[in-house]
Amino acid sequence: MNSPANTKGRLHELDALRGIAALTVILLHFSNAYYEGLKDLHVSLFDILTYCTIHVFTAGYEAVMMFFLLSGFVLALPSVSNRPQTYRVFITRRIFRIYFPYLVALAIAVLGNLCWYGPLNMTRWADNTWEHAVQWHAVWQHVLFIGRYDPSQFNTAFWTLIIEMRISILFPLLCFIVLRVKPWISLPAVVFVSIAATYLEMQHNLGLIPGIAGMCHYAGMFVVGILLARYKDRLTKLASSLSRRTGGLCLAGALLLFLFGMASVTLIGRTWFGQPPMWMPAFDLVSLLGAASIIVLSLGFLPLKHLLLTRIPQFLGRVSYSMYLIHSTFLFALLHAVGKKIAGFELLLIYVPSVLLASAVMYRLVEKPLMDLGRKVSTRI
Repeated sequence: MNSPANTKGRLHELDALRGIAALTVILLHFSNAYYEGLKDLHVSLFDILTYCTIHVFTAGYEAVMMFFLLSGFVLALPSVSNRPQTYRVFITRRIFRIYFPYLVALAIAVLGNLCWYGPLNMTRWADNTWEHAVQWHAVWQHVLFIGRYDPSQFNTAFWTLIIEMRISILFPLLCFIVLRVKPWISLPAVVFVSIAATYLEMQHNLGLIPGIAGMCHYAGMFVVGILLARYKDRLTKLASSLSRRTGGLCLAGALLLFLFGMASVTLIGRTWFGQPPMWMPAFDLVSLLGAASIIVLSLGFLPLKHLLLTRIPQFLGRVSYSMYLIHSTFLFALLHAVGKKIAGFELLLIYVPSVLLASAVMYRLVEKPLMDLGRKVSTRI
């Protein structure tokens, strides 16, 4: 029997990866409302083990790197397969796929902020969203993606969508260049630009989001995705040749690198330098290597591929974008409404099912109709 990826011409195993990654993001944000993580190097072994255990389920920032990597990979496939889209078709579909659902989620988040605002007095992270009453100039900044503003004011996940849309505008040009440059040039360029960009951005205390230097840093993740697409057949063939034992060991190593590579190298860097070096965010690339390995194994290592094509991962994959868009609004609505009245675990039992249900509804009523409409509109251009 053909897999869904074969019958529909879509790599559904990658959808499942995106869904699992989105689930870790919603768990991370719930955890952030109650737990601030390790604050310094002087912690006990128990604290480290606790952090590592929690991080397996809440690797949300690493999941964002997976999103960018998958975007670069999937968007490059038509060009790799000699079926490039015109720019008008490409940007029209991206607008309907990413931007219009984002506007719906923004409206829901603003509505939530109109109903609830003020500090929660739980963690510093939790006080960043809906701390103040709605300011309409900020709404327009979120709509138009202009200026330097706090993307977490309405929804703590929106910063990645700013990056996704801005890079999408230039992605065809980026893809054109990367596919015509040798990887031994493009990969070192990614490392160099990432280190230089993060150093310059942090030196001026601007942070990585959403400045130009920060955009250059995250664009490197799209570049790696493009290179994975370029060599997809070779890499998939290599992964498919692995025995169950060898493939399992490779998968375990890739997961460890993905989950803890960045944190480990960061810890080493902080130990050597005594304080976080200016270019420390470039350590993202260590976990990015793990993410790239997981993608390759998902496409070629059959035990993992078959697992990802089962029902639950596929459901998470279908609703992953809707889940990502609205989970923060549900979280902060619950925190403001009942967060101080019930235990955190009880709130978690309400939060996760409600987000999954709402995501399925949003996918059916908003996301899928807009995707279909985007295809129809793009064919008439």
